[in-house]
Amino acid sequence: MIEPSAMAAVMSSTLALPAELVIEVIRSGKNRVVYTAETCVTSGGIVVNEPTHRTGFAKLDLVLHRKIGEVVGKASPGTCAAVTLLVSHFECETM
Repeated sequence: MIEPSAMAAVMSSTLALPAELVIEVIRSGKNRVVYTAETCVTSGGIVVNEPTHRTGFAKLDLVLHRKIGEVVGKASPGTCAAVTLLVSHFECETM
């Protein structure tokens, strides 16, 4: 069983992305994207299942799929939860 307080967390951090990916997102007109996947922590590590909601950008999905492991990294084995990453404020110095 998961305590409700363990299910929701607000984290704000900078996510380093390749400039070409940031430019692609900016040019699409989107200023916020969402990625959701179910994760489970096992004795062998973190299992991130296929996403239930994709960003619409395949390369960004790959980055966020790996990032989810960091979000749930401190959970106890046997813990499963849907994790949603919200990415916004895309900025690129090369534009």
